Amino acid sequence: MDSVVNHLDLARYVSEIDALARQHGMSLELCKDFREFLDIRNADRERPPVSPIFDPSFTDIGPGNGFWIKGTDEDGEIVHLQAARRNEIRGISLAEHLHELRQLYKLPGLNRDLERASYAAPAAQSISGKICYHGEIWLKGGPDRYRGVGLASLLPRMLLALALAEWDPDYVFGFVPTPIAHKGVLTQYGYMHVQPGGILWSGPDDDTVINKWLAWLSREELIYLMRFSPEAEYSQGRSLPPGKAQAAAHHPQQQA
Repeated sequence: MDSVVNHLDLARYVSEIDALARQHGMSLELCKDFREFLDIRNADRERPPVSPIFDPSFTDIGPGNGFWIKGTDEDGEIVHLQAARRNEIRGISLAEHLHELRQLYKLPGLNRDLERASYAAPAAQSISGKICYHGEIWLKGGPDRYRGVGLASLLPRMLLALALAEWDPDYVFGFVPTPIAHKGVLTQYGYMHVQPGGILWSGPDDDTVINKWLAWLSREELIYLMRFSPEAEYSQGRSLPPGKAQAAAHHPQQQA
């Protein structure tokens, strides 16, 4: 039986993350103008170009099928970005969708042979329906910044909650490179599944392959994730060193 989305619970979930961000001096804003998003990304010369899937110069994206989150510090400097896009793929798999839109999912700034791309992850063959792509996740680092304080794991969950409230998708998915997948970052973001070979990008002149791992959540799992208070997750993650946190996970307290 399908679970029911409780929008009041989602509002509380998002509000908790917003409050935690404000404790660290970050203001969050939900945005839908992708021209502004493109301008912000183009101004950041230290990052690769924006993904074409979120670039309104390449594709039709706007309030009807996308949104993004902007975080600013107390001086108005942009310190956080992430974006989401909705698609419906009835009658085809995610792998077929990725192949059809390979020009939009390609790696910006890298020369890859799009015709040789493959989509080997087993989940890519079965995911279908209403899908939400989650990408462009960035949090400013450096001294006195926002990494290492727990926000890196909570901010992506805010977008997941907003996507559930806005679109009620069958699946949310994204891609990360191998080094990020090996660090377990996707679990911090709230994703419950990850497989190598989401997209395998081959070079035009050699056999060098870039492996983008596929991460995904089903609708039921997304609703389940929302049961866990962001504030409680944040507090436990901040109060326990890594070793003790792992031990607590294996030896939970008994409930009365």
